Amino acid sequence: MQIIDENLKLNKNDSLTHRRFPFKLEENFDRIIIKLSYSPTHVGQGENIEVLEEAVEKYLSDEIYSEEDRKGTLDANIENFLTTSLFYEGKFVGAYHNKVNDQEIVVSREFSSRGYKKFDVRAGSYEFVLSMHSCNSDVDAKISLEAIDE
Repeated sequence: MQIIDENLKLNKNDSLTHRRFPFKLEENFDRIIIKLSYSPTHVGQGENIEVLEEAVEKYLSDEIYSEEDRKGTLDANIENFLTTSLFYEGKFVGAYHNKVNDQEIVVSREFSSRGYKKFDVRAGSYEFVLSMHSCNSDVDAKISLEAIDE
């Protein structure tokens, strides 16, 4: 049973925010499959310079850091970073903070993906959360959640 199937357009305003997707299962299932994919992972050169310049001014005081250190930071790579988490009846089922931008997460009694508890998928109230830890450019994200009975 497909529960969530969303294509999202994210941007810098989405950084450090969460999108919550509450849902109910009326019956028990064998497993839940969560899929997350997003791009780009790396913010392109030129597009990232504004973010880097702001970080240098905010965090690298010229009283502490040399001009060489401050300018060297402007060559740093910047990434976008999104993660998922799942709750059942308000209790934490799992989350896995990693930078893989194409994920498939399994939650079941026999096996659950890293960061998620082995979990008997029962009827009740759930909440899927997409966390945008860092959106430093426009990001296209696709999320889906499916409850499966085999």
